[in-house]
Amino acid sequence: MTHQKVKACEGKGAIPMSKKNAEKVRNILNGNNFKNKEELVAITERWANRDFSKILEEHNYFIKLQGGKIGEATVMDKVDEQVFCLNTFG
Repeated sequence: MTHQKVKACEGKGAIPMSKKNAEKVRNILNGNNFKNKEELVAITERWANRDFSKILEEHNYFIKLQGGKIGEATVMDKVDEQVFCLNTFG
């Protein structure tokens, strides 16, 4: 979901960064015992509350968890985010 908020060289897939989607992920995490659960729940809690103040750090956290290399990434401005959403989600 971070690809809606962050421009990065590496990126696969996209899911809308909606409150509903963040709550779904949070509920899945709370119902299971995942590795890194505490940090993942904290991230989804922020997203469900529409707090994206740490989105770049969170994006990089997920890249590292997936074994990717952290490259140059920046937070999108509102216009770039709107263009991304229109192009990706319609």
